[in-house]
Amino acid sequence: MQVNIRLLGRLRDHVPAEKRGRVQLELAPDAVVQDILDELGIEEHVMIAVNEEQESNGQTRLQPDDQ
Repeated sequence: MQVNIRLLGRLRDHVPAEKRGRVQLELAPDAVVQDILDELGIEEHVMIAVNEEQESNGQTRLQPDDQ
């Protein structure tokens, strides 16, 4: 499934500069938020929002086209 990611602040350093903090990832159908962090190499504690709703659980399941 494909999800759209927008990184802010210094998290933008995890993607090429020309992406300007925005990237699409192809993930497994059963992916969770933590899979995105792992894929991008983000290890520090960060605030996460899925579809403009703040998430506190890295195990939240994602749906196709989530942002």
